[in-house]
Amino acid sequence: MTSDWVGGSDGGAPLVSIIMANYCGGPFLAAAVCSVFAQTHSRLELVVVDDASTDDSVAILSRLAATDERIRVILRDRNVGVASARNAALDASRGDWIAVVDSDDVLHPRRIELLLAAAGEAGTDMIADDLVPFGAADAGEETLLQSLGIDSNTTVNAADLVRSDIGPQGIGSLGYLKPLIARSRIEGLRYDTRLSVGEDFDFYLRLLLAGPPMHVLPLPLYLYRRHTASLSHRLSEDALAAIIASNDDLIAKADVREVSKAADRRGQELRRALRYERLVSAIKARAWFVAAKVLMRHPQLFMPLCESVSDRRRRKRAIEIAGNGERARTVVLGTRSALDFIDAPSDAIFMHTEPLSVSAEDAPAKHRVLASKLNTWSAQGPLHLIAVGSESVDALGFVATWDRAQLLDNGGKQGRMVAPFGQSSVEGSSSNR
Repeated sequence: MTSDWVGGSDGGAPLVSIIMANYCGGPFLAAAVCSVFAQTHSRLELVVVDDASTDDSVAILSRLAATDERIRVILRDRNVGVASARNAALDASRGDWIAVVDSDDVLHPRRIELLLAAAGEAGTDMIADDLVPFGAADAGEETLLQSLGIDSNTTVNAADLVRSDIGPQGIGSLGYLKPLIARSRIEGLRYDTRLSVGEDFDFYLRLLLAGPPMHVLPLPLYLYRRHTASLSHRLSEDALAAIIASNDDLIAKADVREVSKAADRRGQELRRALRYERLVSAIKARAWFVAAKVLMRHPQLFMPLCESVSDRRRRKRAIEIAGNGERARTVVLGTRSALDFIDAPSDAIFMHTEPLSVSAEDAPAKHRVLASKLNTWSAQGPLHLIAVGSESVDALGFVATWDRAQLLDNGGKQGRMVAPFGQSSVEGSSSNR
């Protein structure tokens, strides 16, 4: 398997274990795995635990394993949940550093390289990057850190993490981040198997309670898929009850007043979310008496219910607009000097690219704008990309999928087509990144 992101020899570099839990992720699995294989930091292993999938996931993993010896696949004969699957992957991993990747997400090819470099500069054993939503027409044009007002390198402690999770559930919590963590910090710690949702948040919180803050840099290197089957958006009554129990344990054990206070506020919000979920369940079941009883007891739930209906209509409209055959959008990527020589369609959008570095101060903001726009446009309709010069190749890593992409040299010639991650290795496309 070839890649346009060619790195130097890293034989003395640390071994990074990427762990991936999968359950019926067949439609997106190849893209996730191939984005791991394409990392410029090549000294890694990918440990995939398939949690008794009933789709073609195992066949896909078998084909991918035949192309790269760095993948190890563990098959489970019964479904026990993502937390248990990740624990099995952690137990089987051998790396100096650990990174969790969901089986429907995509990594920028330089993600591990840049996170390791940033961790070395900061002297930290836990570091995270920004998260870019993609895949759904209503995913929005903000990254996770943008939605939280984080625009520069920062640190996150236990109280910060808890406070970020107070309020409406969604892509607003720092618990969605996927940090790179030194094995020495994880030793002895595993995911709470009682949790089917929120297991990442709980895991990070226990890490932060036991150690120093997590470093966070606003580079958009992790692409998070938003879709109707996403586990992160299925908050059942049982799942919420388990999260509440975990939060209550935190309040009882936390010896830092700031953390305990934030956890108490989070518990109040979680209980309100549980009441709301019961209201919605009653409405869906047409149990009108039960729904009316809940509303009479908790009238403050009426406004969120109205907002939910409005939001659902908005999302439905966004999906309808995206499906109405919007004309193809052509985007030309490159440095200012490289774009001066390009002969592109008259309606093409020219976007300047910046060097991708952990030390540049103003570049992350430009990278995030570029990543958000490209993924939003990709969800809205056909996206045609023209990347000019070697400097623009990094920009392709900010977008998960496209309809057509072409790489040109700095003179705007000698082009070749490039396929999104996973297509060439499984579907026979012309050229993979």
